[in-house]
Amino acid sequence: MSSSLRKILTTSCLLSSVFLALPASSYAKSEQATQNAQKLGTILEKAPLPAALSLPHAGPAYRITYLSTNGITQNGLVPVTAEVILPAGKAPKGGWPIVAWAHGTVGINNKCAPSLSPTLSVTVFT
Repeated sequence: MSSSLRKILTTSCLLSSVFLALPASSYAKSEQATQNAQKLGTILEKAPLPAALSLPHAGPAYRITYLSTNGITQNGLVPVTAEVILPAGKAPKGGWPIVAWAHGTVGINNKCAPSLSPTLSVTVFT
């Protein structure tokens, strides 16, 4: 595998939107924050994640809650979660490239959400 392809795949894994549902207590807080924000993409909450939920050799990882478009009705804003994993080290000139990966989000049971798994495992392809 070429070095550039390996870097792209690693970056894809490092910056991934993988969380779908919120725990009930966070959802209530997010509902209040949603009423105060009302702008698409607004970050409502940010919390550091334990190293076990990150990737080997990566920088810090965060769970964010932000406002997105309702995926069912396409009307209104809803709070959603994502994992943001930053690369380790100093950013190159112009900043890090951003790669986002999304899994299916409509019609999936909340009990299956990655953000509800305390033992989320991450597969890194090299």
